[in-house]
Amino acid sequence: MKREVRKALRGVTANKASGIDELPVEIIKAAGEAAITALTSICQQIWKSNLWPKEWRQSLFLPLPKKLCSNYRTIALNPHASKILTYLLTPWCRVLLEKLTGLQLVKRFPAFHGT
Repeated sequence: MKREVRKALRGVTANKASGIDELPVEIIKAAGEAAITALTSICQQIWKSNLWPKEWRQSLFLPLPKKLCSNYRTIALNPHASKILTYLLTPWCRVLLEKLTGLQLVKRFPAFHGT
């Protein structure tokens, strides 16, 4: 799983706003192998317990004004550690859903590409 965590961490975009935990992804990346080892351990505990940490389920919702009109769009700021676990789970869920439904999700839903 360490390899997948490393790959997921590379996939999280830098220079993005932090979630409610206020932990920038740049700090996680700067911690190197220590962060990868810690995240791997946390992800394994979550996988075994089937419990997503409460802090990782909290998002900060911000309304952003659209250009040239009075409407807003809402963005959700999620903790980067939660994004990493989501990045890990997406391909597994895709494979499971394809087996259960017989559909090829990547062809039908390009946004469901996983890793």
